[in-house]
Formats: sequence, structure tokens, C-alpha cells
Amino acid sequence: MMIFLSTFGTVASTGEFSTEYVPMGRQSSVIYSPKEQSSGIGIVVMHSDMDYMNFKTNIELSERGHVVIATRPPSTHNLEEKLIYIKNCVDYLRKRDDVKKIVLLGHSGGATTMTAYQLLAENGRDALDDKIYKDYTSAIDSLSQADGMLLMDANYGLSTMTLISLDPNVNDQDRGTGVNEILNPGDISVGYNPDGASNYKPWFIKAYNAAQARRFNLLKNMAEKGIADVNNGSGAFTEDEPFIVAGAALMKFYNKLILQDTTLLSHTKGSWPLLNSKGEITEGIIHCVRHPLKYVNSTPSYNDAVVTTVKGWMSSFAINISDDFRVTETEVTGVDWTSNINSPIGNISGINAPTLFMGMTAGYEFIASEMMYGLSPANDKTLIFAEGADHMFDPEKPEYDGITTAIFDYVDNWLRDRFGN
Repeated sequence: MMIFLSTFGTVASTGEFSTEYVPMGRQSSVIYSPKEQSSGIGIVVMHSDMDYMNFKTNIELSERGHVVIATRPPSTHNLEEKLIYIKNCVDYLRKRDDVKKIVLLGHSGGATTMTAYQLLAENGRDALDDKIYKDYTSAIDSLSQADGMLLMDANYGLSTMTLISLDPNVNDQDRGTGVNEILNPGDISVGYNPDGASNYKPWFIKAYNAAQARRFNLLKNMAEKGIADVNNGSGAFTEDEPFIVAGAALMKFYNKLILQDTTLLSHTKGSWPLLNSKGEITEGIIHCVRHPLKYVNSTPSYNDAVVTTVKGWMSSFAINISDDFRVTETEVTGVDWTSNINSPIGNISGINAPTLFMGMTAGYEFIASEMMYGLSPANDKTLIFAEGADHMFDPEKPEYDGITTAIFDYVDNWLRDRFGN
């Protein structure tokens, strides 16, 4: 049952800001500066893989008086290089007179890199002690801590999203053709509905997830062997080895049962605040309003493969999982979230900076916000969901028009309450 809680005040957006390219060697970045007086808050925006230099958050937050630096991530799966790009942005903002506090904004896969950065900045190399991959240079030993974090529709981590996206039918790991599709999500007999929402049978979900887990563990073992070969001089190259994984693209709409079956990752466990398009906040169990998609088998396509290296796979994608890995109505189970720093759910357990967790209810990532909030040790942490907003903060249906403005008004107020001049 929804219970009315409160509304919040808004700060008017002037819609005025300027942009300027920031030269950082081979790193491409752009600064968004409000034309009116700055709030004193600088925000770093970077996705794990996509170019966010013109992302919606940059415009919305600079319009509201905040300085935003957005950077394009390196074209590599080496997590360390991404951390250095974030460091360069933080260091740049520290030198600006109009910035007093710095906040990291992690959206979607960007939450992996932002939480990994802050985890290392707060804890140093000790944060790597129990991780399955710790081959990082001294460059990560001097990361300046951010003052706060915005985790906006963070996903479950590059590792877990790849696991969820993995085609379990692949036998030759680097070959997308000739696959024997034994576990076929497009089979009507297992619960697929080509004309609407699917409802996969429990035995099929269990078998599909179990096969994904077996393949994922096999890939981890292969990458670990590849690194050992490089280190002992028996590899084909001296620094790293190529590693191609067919049917594994985490940002593609392939292989995920959650796309067709909207009962999976469909609602939160607990009762939480829900922001609507009018800026009102109610409370209750948060339900997903995403629409189902048709099943697409694109494993034969090279575009559905992850093309990386053995070190890239281990740093960005590998994580420890057990045989009981499952995607359920309310969570993802069977993942050792703290076994590698490519999981924001695990990383957050070592981060004490004030953090806003915000989930979008028209996507399937929103439950990650609840999972992270429960593990966060921060004294100042907030969890809220945006009704009817899709992954990119847009309204899923006309009745949710206005939710984008409500989202960024809320974020603006949250930032000013903690870090404003």
C-alpha cells in the first residue's frame, strides 16, 4: 500500500551553462560550467564503456548550478586505465576555484568504475587483499577521495551483467556460430511468449542460470591460465593475451531471461520511497513497470562477443560465483560480490562517503540500488526510486511525463543539502 510521505522543494533551472573541451593528453573530457554562481559542487561523470561526454546528467546538473566534468572512457577493458581517467578528472576539479566538493556519478556500468575508484581511494591497496585479481600498478595508490557519490540506476556490476548476459549454449568459447541451442529462451514450451510477457518455467530458469554459471567459471579458469602463461613466458605475447568470448555482450539486449520475463527482478524486498513525476514521494514495495522484449539470438554476431584480453577479462568481468547462481523476482543470488572490484554491490561495503542510491522502475537494474543500500556502511545514505523512469531517466509511458525533471530536482536538493555553499 502506498503511503503519502512528503514533497520536496525545487531549485529553478536557468538552462544556462557553457561547455569547454578539457585537454588531458589522450583522454577526452568536457567541462560543463553554470553561467550563474556555482553551487561549489563538482561532479565527475564517466561510464565504463560508453561515451558520456554529452550525457543527459551533464546538462541537467549544470543547468542546476553544478560544475560537471564528463570524460570518455578508454577503449579497453583494463579497469586500472579507467580508474586513472577518473583520477585525472578529480584532480582537475580539485584545482578549480569554483569547486569545493567533488561527487562521483555512476550510472549503469559507470557504477562499477566509480565505486572501484572510491573503494581504493578510501582504503588503498588493502581493498585488494581478498580479490581474485589484484594486478594493479602503483598508479592506484594515490587516488584522491571524492566527497560523495551518486549511483543512478547502477547495474549489478560489469561482472554480473556479463554473467546474466552469457549464452549458456556456446561450446567453443570464441566461436559464435555452430551453437547447439539446447536451452532456448525463444521456445514457447519453456514459457516464452512472442506476443507479450513471457513466464519461464522454474525448471528452465534454474537450468539456464546453472549453465551460465558453469560457462562463466570455465571462462575465469581459462583467463587465469592465460595470465599464468604470460607471466611464465609461455604465452604468445609478453604483456597480455587476446581473449574473445562469444555471446557475452552485457550492453546488448541478448541472452537475458529478464528481458522477456518481467516477473524476474520485478520488485524490491523492502518498502522504500518512490518519487513520482509531480515531485511527490510515497512509500511501499517498489514494482517494475518495464515492458517485455522479444527474444533475439545474436550469438553468431561478432557484435555480441566480448573482445578483450585475459587481464581485461579478469579485471573487469571475472567474479566468484557458486552453483546456486539464480536470478529471482527480488535479487541475484550465488555471487560473491566482494571477490573482485568489478562489482558495485561488493565495492559499496567498503565506501563510507555520503551516497545517493536511485533506481529507475522501468528498467531491470533498479533492484541493484536496494542491494547496495543494504550493504553500504555510510552514515549518510539515501535510497529512492523514480516511478516510470527508464534506464536513461526518460518516462516509459506518457503518464510518467515530468519524471526526468523530478529526478534531477531531487538530486540537486540532495547535493545542496550536503555539499552546497
